[in-house]
Amino acid sequence: MSDEPAKTDVRLVTDLEELAARVTADEADIEDLRDRVSAGQSDIDDLLGRTDELSRRADASEARADQASRRADASEAAADDDRRDVVALATRVDVDHEVVTRLVQDGVLDRKHAENLAVALRTSRRIGAALGIVMAAHKVDEQEAFEVLRRVSQDTNRKVQSIADDLVRTGDVSELLPSGAVGGALAPSPKAVTH
Repeated sequence: MSDEPAKTDVRLVTDLEELAARVTADEADIEDLRDRVSAGQSDIDDLLGRTDELSRRADASEARADQASRRADASEAAADDDRRDVVALATRVDVDHEVVTRLVQDGVLDRKHAENLAVALRTSRRIGAALGIVMAAHKVDEQEAFEVLRRVSQDTNRKVQSIADDLVRTGDVSELLPSGAVGGALAPSPKAVTH
């Protein structure tokens, strides 16, 4: 019977050695899992950082889209205002024509004066439209816009009416301001410069 306790001791020692080997293997597996979790946490942190950046970009894009929408709304409102102005101008033309016609019919004006008055009204409106084009294009007030037309008239020896007609027809204001004009500021006429 003395063999049996020795066999049991040997079995216990063998079981303990196997158990110790499994514990060591499990500890290595646990350490490997810890390394993977750490690497995974680093990847998660990177992804969260990228998500935050993408969220900031999305917010910035949304803000730009809102600004663009507001600008489009403002442009649309300005276009609506322009349409109303055109309708009002057309109405004024009709009213002026009716008034002149009535004055001729009533004998207050003769045909020659009526024709001159009609030409003057058309000319005045063309000059007004040209002033509006200059004001919008160069961000100047009405007085400065008229000064541009007057100066170009003097410099080119053309009537303001002719310049206004061309401007309304083409919409091209590039020839109106001298090269020295910056940011809507009007430079003096070259004739006005003294040395």
